[in-house]
Amino acid sequence: MDRSGRAPAAAVEQTGQDAGSTCQKYATERIRSTRLPPNSNTKYDAVGAWDFCNSGSHKSLILGLKRFTRKVISNYRILRLILINPPFGPVGMDCHDALLMTVDANDGSLHSRTAIQKLAYFYTQKIDSFTPKYVPYFYGPFSSEVASALVDLAAFSFVHEIAYSGFHRGYTYELTPNGKRLATKASKNLPDERQEIENTLNTCKQQCNLRPAPLSYAAKCHYILLNDGKAEYTVEDIKQAGAGLCWNISEDDIGTGIALLDKLDLAR
Repeated sequence: MDRSGRAPAAAVEQTGQDAGSTCQKYATERIRSTRLPPNSNTKYDAVGAWDFCNSGSHKSLILGLKRFTRKVISNYRILRLILINPPFGPVGMDCHDALLMTVDANDGSLHSRTAIQKLAYFYTQKIDSFTPKYVPYFYGPFSSEVASALVDLAAFSFVHEIAYSGFHRGYTYELTPNGKRLATKASKNLPDERQEIENTLNTCKQQCNLRPAPLSYAAKCHYILLNDGKAEYTVEDIKQAGAGLCWNISEDDIGTGIALLDKLDLAR
């Protein structure tokens, strides 16, 4: 196998059982070499051999190799299911658990990646065992761990990702039956965390109907209050600190954000 991860060109010249064996070894090696948890491209690693076998002169091997590849993918999905939801008991809430329970708490459907990020940010402040890292981003605090977990859940069909168009392009996330089963199990294993997630989501729903903009204002204000180190803040202080993070926050935005933080018991 070369550095690009492609199967050797010599395999193209082989026929029959030898070619099948080569492709089988290739697929197995790709699965074994994949680091877990997977990134957004992991699902394509599992089907690499499948794509390879459908090209060139391998048409006579398609049926047998597809059957083998389906088995590899099936086993890989089972492995991923176990990794997301270990059978040996809970060890604390991770991002997959958190996102599944978040979507489940909103009747199995939630709009906007920004809203999901900000909800996760708020309950991160209240759940000691949940510690994703956040950095300032365009719409406020952003966690690559939360974003990667959401990609994982969509890639392995635990949630459906549905694109929608409006003033901005966005996405809706809906639990699949397998996702619902995992969310139910996570809720049973992590009842306190589930309750905190529900409290956060319901408060935000009552205050701003889970609209991304107010959630973003509140998260920006909290990030500034948490990280700037001052004992007291004025609206002007928050505006200046936000400008330093490339956040253009108006007085009205700050008022909206602080009001939501107050309802969440996160204002100081």
